[in-house]
Amino acid sequence: MLTENRELLSLNIVLPASLEVCEVTIIRRDGVEIARSDRHRYVLEPGADLSDELPVVVAQAQALWTPDAVAAWKGRQATDGQEQAAA
Repeated sequence: MLTENRELLSLNIVLPASLEVCEVTIIRRDGVEIARSDRHRYVLEPGADLSDELPVVVAQAQALWTPDAVAAWKGRQATDGQEQAAA
């Protein structure tokens, strides 16, 4: 029987409130690994859709992304956007 699973390699907090995720997909036949994808790295910003994320990533995001943290992040994004527009 073939199975395909995503496995988390690392999960890092990028201050102030982003998550850097690194994962691989492993394919097994009868419980024996037969293939492994390259590492897939991506960053989740506060408020990102978590519906396709691994449970541990969802739990960390929910702990980190408090309403105050999300508001501060959005405020910083707005300020950075205004500074870039003025430059």
